[in-house]
Amino acid sequence: MTDVPKGVTAVLIDPQGRVAADATDFNAGGSAGISQQEAQTWRAKKAVAVDYVEGCCNSYLSRVIRDGYPGAEGIMSKLISDHGFRLHIISHGYEKPLD
Repeated sequence: MTDVPKGVTAVLIDPQGRVAADATDFNAGGSAGISQQEAQTWRAKKAVAVDYVEGCCNSYLSRVIRDGYPGAEGIMSKLISDHGFRLHIISHGYEKPLD
């Protein structure tokens, strides 16, 4: 029997219910002090934010946003908190999703 691949998908949904961006992480690497699932969730959230910014902006502007303050993640947080966007995290192969 083989091990089931484990990963996390982050999906950003716009206020009209459409997928605005998505990202998946099946990288088995983790960080000290956090689980593999937590590390994958963190990377997937960052990747979905960058995917959204890159899809909405030209390459010059997306690079500035991605690397500066508040960064792509800050923009995504603002979209979620103030503009009706939702972020769904889907766990693959894990017995229990993160809370």
